[in-house]
Amino acid sequence: MAVTNQRSTGLATRIFMGDVGALITVVAAPANMIAYVSDVSGLTNSASTVTGSEYANGTAGSGYTLNKAGVKSAGPVTLVLSYVTNDASMLRLRNAYTSSSSHSFVVEMGDTEAFVGSQYVQMTGSVGSFDISTGSDSLRQVTIRIDIEGGFTYPVKA
Repeated sequence: MAVTNQRSTGLATRIFMGDVGALITVVAAPANMIAYVSDVSGLTNSASTVTGSEYANGTAGSGYTLNKAGVKSAGPVTLVLSYVTNDASMLRLRNAYTSSSSHSFVVEMGDTEAFVGSQYVQMTGSVGSFDISTGSDSLRQVTIRIDIEGGFTYPVKA
C-alpha cells in the first residue's frame, strides 16, 4: 500500500545538462546545473494500444481480444526556469538551442530545499525552443522545450 501522507512539492526542482551518454553522477554535478525549475510539464511516457484479432486465451468463443502495448513515445518536456541575463548556464542552454545539439538532461526533484531524498529523471534530447518572458512586475523567466530522443530513465544517483 502506498504511503499517502508523504507529499512533495516542486519547490526543490533543478535541471542539469551534460554530455550524451554520461552517467547521472557526471551529469547531475554542481558544475552542470543550469537553473532551478519553477514548472515542469510533459514528463510523459506513453504507448499506443495494439489490439489483436485473436482471442486472449486461444479458445474460440471466449470473446476477448488481446491488447498489447505498442510503440512508445515520450515528451517533449517543457520547463520554466528563472532567467539570469548573461549567466554562463543560460548561455550554455541558449547555445544548445542554437546548435540543435543533443545533450543529456537530468531533472532533480528533491523532497526538501536541501535536495535530500531526490528523485531523478534523465533524458537525451535537444533544446527545441528557448523563449524569454518578462513582465513589468514579475521575474524574468525562460521557457525551454526539450525534444526527447527515445524515452526517460529514472536512475538512482549513488
